[in-house]
Amino acid sequence: MLLYHGSNMIVEKPVMLENQRPVDFDPGFYTTTHKEQAIEFAHHKSDHFGGKPILNIYELDYNEIKNGNLTVLTFPSANEEWLDFVADHREQRYAGVCYDVTIGPVANDSVFKTIQKYIRHGFKEKSEAIEALKVNNLYDQIVLTTGKSIAMLKFLRAWRCDMDKDEFTGLLGYTLVPEVVNLICKEDDMSEGDAVNKFLHSKTYSVLEEIDKKAWHLTPMQIYSIWESEQKTGNPVWTQEGLSA
Repeated sequence: MLLYHGSNMIVEKPVMLENQRPVDFDPGFYTTTHKEQAIEFAHHKSDHFGGKPILNIYELDYNEIKNGNLTVLTFPSANEEWLDFVADHREQRYAGVCYDVTIGPVANDSVFKTIQKYIRHGFKEKSEAIEALKVNNLYDQIVLTTGKSIAMLKFLRAWRCDMDKDEFTGLLGYTLVPEVVNLICKEDDMSEGDAVNKFLHSKTYSVLEEIDKKAWHLTPMQIYSIWESEQKTGNPVWTQEGLSA
C-alpha cells in the first residue's frame, strides 16, 4: 500500500523521534493513506516551522508486516476502545502494550475537542462521545512505532506541494514522463518513439499536465497502470484518493 507523510522536508530515511507533545498513538513515524491529509499537514508544518511543504511517498507491504512477527493494533473505527486509547495517550497516562504498528482514525481539531470533553467528563456517557464522533469524516493514520516496522517502509519519492508552473513543467519533462515512457517501453515492448507518442497523446497525459488535477502526485507505476487501463477501455480509470480527474 502507498503511504504519505506531510512535512517541511524530504524524509527519505524515517527515524524514531520522541514527540514533543501528546499524540493520538505511541511516539513513532506517522503516515496516512490519504494524500490530501498529508498535503494539508505539510502546509501546516511549513507555515509554522519554515521550509517548503513536502509530500513524502512510501510503499509498505502489509503482508510483510503480518508475516514479519510484528505486533499490529488496528482500530476499524472511532469506537470505545479507540476513544480510551487516544484519551490515555493525549493525557500521557497510557501504560498498556506498545505495538510495532498502530492503525486507526486520526483525531483532527474538531475530533480533539470531543475527546477533550470526554477526558474532562463533559459527556455523561462514553456512548455520547462516540455518537458525537460519528458526525466527523475521519481519515486514517498508520503509525510505525519501532525500528523494525519503520525499516519496512520503502521511500518512493517526494514532491513539493507548492510548485509554480515552471517547476511543474520541469517535473513532468525531466522526471515523470521519462519514467512512465520507460515503463511503457519495458512492459509493452514498445520503441521509445512510439511510447512517447502514445503517452503524450493520451487522455491520461492530458490530466497529468494539469497541475490542479494533482495526478502528478502519483508514482510512475500508478500513472502507467492508469494509461494501460485507457489502452484497454478507451478511458483512463482514476481511482486514487484525492485526485480530481
